Amino acid sequence: MNTKQRSRKMYRLKDTLFSDAFDVVEKQGMENLFYTFGVENPGALVLHNYPNTIRDLQLPETQNSGFVDMATVDVLRDRERGVPRYNELRRHLNLAPAETFQDITDDPIVADELYEVYDGDVEMTNRCQSPTDTGQCCGTCVPGPPGLPGNNGIPGNNGIPGNHGNPGRDGAKGDHGEQGLAGERGGKGETGSPVDGLCYNLRAGPVTVALNVGACASYTGNGYAYTGWNSGYSRIICCGTCVTGPPGLPGNNGIPGNNGVPGNHGNPGRDGAKGDRGEQGPAGEMGGKGETGSPGTVSARHVMQCSWSSVDSGVKIGKILWCPFIKLSSTSALRLTWNGDIGVKTTSTTCKRWFFTLNGTECGDPDPIDGIIQTEDEKDIHRVSTIDGLCYGLPAGPLTVALNVGPCKTARGSGEALTGWNSYSRIIVEEMDVY
Repeated sequence: MNTKQRSRKMYRLKDTLFSDAFDVVEKQGMENLFYTFGVENPGALVLHNYPNTIRDLQLPETQNSGFVDMATVDVLRDRERGVPRYNELRRHLNLAPAETFQDITDDPIVADELYEVYDGDVEMTNRCQSPTDTGQCCGTCVPGPPGLPGNNGIPGNNGIPGNHGNPGRDGAKGDHGEQGLAGERGGKGETGSPVDGLCYNLRAGPVTVALNVGACASYTGNGYAYTGWNSGYSRIICCGTCVTGPPGLPGNNGIPGNNGVPGNHGNPGRDGAKGDRGEQGPAGEMGGKGETGSPGTVSARHVMQCSWSSVDSGVKIGKILWCPFIKLSSTSALRLTWNGDIGVKTTSTTCKRWFFTLNGTECGDPDPIDGIIQTEDEKDIHRVSTIDGLCYGLPAGPLTVALNVGPCKTARGSGEALTGWNSYSRIIVEEMDVY
């Protein structure tokens, strides 16, 4: 092999694949081929540099002489194996997700191409861009769980133990002091998580959660129902668990440990004379009263849901519906949620405000919890709405949580406020620890 000369022989990629590779090896020799592989630069990992030969790869006769696009195969393998998209992978690695395509690349042309491929949605960017998308691989794989630990090394030999000395005399044993009084038991705290509606008595097992639409129970008409229009994203959220990666390979066996150094022989101890049993000691003093324990927390959620069917309330001002609740802790917060129909019937510009009160007073820490509807001209509209918020600084004990209605803070018009028309309505109260 002459490393100072080159044969200048060039081969097309398709002429080196499958059975054609044998001709190249026979003519050039393995030494020259390995030298070439060692000194030649590989193709750069940049856009539009994926070899077209393996995008239209013809298989040998032993594989039916079909054609395969390896770029498409790469995409399908990633998606079938659940490889997360680019931003989701960064969240798994505790990295900030990209907000724009310019966060992914400094090249404005590349950013424009990514924007066009993914219709301007940076969340849809693949973890590893395949050649059929933009032609660049720019991600890393999510690691699986660690491999199994290696086997323990062989332990060293134990040293030879010294002889035991004879036991000394036993001393007298005193009585135990009386047990101190137990401290007072801490009160229960509360934990929880946000809810928008509760459903009870469901069996364990697979459940299909679906959003449906249809005609109202006591209303006829032939209008159209629209869902998810012009709102960015729509979602149904269910609780679940994360999918873990495949297990890692087992670790290698550990290196055996060296033998331990034998211990020296101990000198025998002198035999002590056995003493007489001592007299019983006096009772110990009574312990002081223990300190009061800190407030505890409860594992179960403390939630109350009150629901109504077709309230059809026409109250213009004041309390509409209420739900009783007993607050267990003075340090917890309450989450108040209304979900149901609210609407306004008017012949002119009108604004109405729905708000929560607790024992007749609006929340003051941090702010009131409310929602409004404003309409113009002659209209009779109804909307299913959610009013939701946290209220702090409330004492423990019984509370009346009420939904009220009244004019907006800047009063407009005298239309009629409508609540709970032709549907189910609910108030949900949840006590939770907030840190």
